[in-house]
Amino acid sequence: MTFEDSGSIDTESIYTSSSVSSEELWSNFSSLTVFPRMEGATLEFKQSISLMHYKKIPETLCGFLNTDGGTMMFGIRDDSAIVGLHSSQKEIDNFLLQIDRIFHEAEIRTTDLERVHPSCVKTNVLQCHNGRYVVAIHVSPFPGKQYQLKDGTVWFRLNASNYKITGSDHLYTESDMRIQIARTRKNMSREFSLVVRDLRSSIRSSETTIRSLQTSLNKKMTDAEESLKLLHEKILNEKAAAEKLLRSQMFSLFCGIF
Repeated sequence: MTFEDSGSIDTESIYTSSSVSSEELWSNFSSLTVFPRMEGATLEFKQSISLMHYKKIPETLCGFLNTDGGTMMFGIRDDSAIVGLHSSQKEIDNFLLQIDRIFHEAEIRTTDLERVHPSCVKTNVLQCHNGRYVVAIHVSPFPGKQYQLKDGTVWFRLNASNYKITGSDHLYTESDMRIQIARTRKNMSREFSLVVRDLRSSIRSSETTIRSLQTSLNKKMTDAEESLKLLHEKILNEKAAAEKLLRSQMFSLFCGIF
């Protein structure tokens, strides 16, 4: 594989110079020994492509995508000195395949769980002053999208460092909020329906209980009235019997006197 400067990276997002144009800096990159900018919110340097840096690559690219876009450059020291990569072309090729894998396997994705659009990622391999190579990975966010890693962690850039937002600090896009509101309304509607159903069931049960109590009370009142009626008849019968007995005794007494 032969590496050449494809010129496809957005140089305006990398270079700023008051005396020299970005096009001139880009075309003369192979003559530079020091990069004209320091690390910052949109620029990150790594001296090598060792495995120790690999974990930070998705975090940093995710941070760029959630900020204003940015570029990672491998083969440049933290002090902006362009030293190039002490790596063979095969090692660089394998490294680029690893970068591709980040996006092919959706290690970085949108919060809507969509893949990063290919137009958002550009990779260049540049030959520097000492004959070695510098790898530049540039990402630019798609309008209206927010990005996260596969584990759900959301990364941002703050000056020259990454910081993450997870759990209760998670930020939601407008689309997320609409989905969440719709889900909340649906859940509330379902819960309200259940409450109304339970309330109606409780009312029906109460009405049945009231009717049962009323029937029982009516029966008891009827039984009580019947008992009172029988008692009244018994009293009248006993009164009549007592009066008859009294008349009989008085008659006998009267006969005995005469």
